[in-house]
Amino acid sequence: MSFQKYIANITEKTGKTPEKIRKDARSQGVIVEDMTATVF
Repeated sequence: MSFQKYIANITEKTGKTPEKIRKDARSQGVIVEDMTATVF
């Protein structure tokens, strides 16, 4: 599966684009600006 197909599959299943998912996660505090990969 290509990356584009993976993203299209997520968009199809959730009805949200990756940008919308990121925006929602930021507004809910799941993603913060200074977050690193090791932050849990």
